[in-house]
Amino acid sequence: MVALGVLLSVNANAYDVEVDGIYYNLVKKAKQAEVTSGDSKYKGDVVIPESFSYDGVTYAVTSIGEKAFEYCSDLTSMSIPESVTSIGKEAFRGSSSLTSVNIPNSLTEMDDGAFYGCGITSVSIPGSVSFIASDAFNRCKNLTSVTISDGVTKIYSCAFYGCVNLYSIYIPKTIEDIYKDAFNGCKTLTSVNISSLENWCNISFHEPYNTLLPTTTTYEHISYSANPLIYAHILYLEGNEVTELNIPEGVTSISSGAFYGCSGLTSVTIPNSVTSIGWDAFARCI
Repeated sequence: MVALGVLLSVNANAYDVEVDGIYYNLVKKAKQAEVTSGDSKYKGDVVIPESFSYDGVTYAVTSIGEKAFEYCSDLTSMSIPESVTSIGKEAFRGSSSLTSVNIPNSLTEMDDGAFYGCGITSVSIPGSVSFIASDAFNRCKNLTSVTISDGVTKIYSCAFYGCVNLYSIYIPKTIEDIYKDAFNGCKTLTSVNISSLENWCNISFHEPYNTLLPTTTTYEHISYSANPLIYAHILYLEGNEVTELNIPEGVTSISSGAFYGCSGLTSVTIPNSVTSIGWDAFARCI
């Protein structure tokens, strides 16, 4: 029993090598390395190198492992090199002092809860990442702005849940699916830039969003009048308070009750293309 206890203690923070204060697991045949956790928590400003040499071999740093920087409360900034292609599950979870991190254009995969509850203030997600995973930025309470680049196609459930200071987000034309509670609790979200009117019409808002779409058999039959209803739901019914609304040119009608009860609404821009506004579309917006 004593021997087993010693073995468990030794393996508690298993890693292959430490180089310049960073812990790695090695994939020797591929000459690649994954950043992992180690004996001590990371702190301060951490710069991950693109490669390093160990025992006469040069290893390329290609990934950040699961929970590698979890609850590193004294970690303040992170520089991730272009060699990194994946960030593991909950890699930065709970690193509340982490205010600055770059997401490299080389990244293709960002797993569930990668930045859950960390302290970052703004983030730009490159198009090389095909989807934003569930809980990726859940409860990032200091996050104020998000830019999502062309190429990203899905925003999964609770991706930005509880980002209470998020006020601005850019959603590109490549987005096809936004899942349940993606922006729930983002109470200060007042600026949403949906780059393509055509795609805005065809975005599939999963439960409960699709219950608000008109009764149609195919998305091709959805009229532009559905757009304000979707827009109102993502911003208002999920707990947000819309203050400024700019309806893009091309929308022809605003559905009944589309913005009912948006009590924080102070400014509305309606384009010349709008020919009809439904009953109670802006009722109780006081």
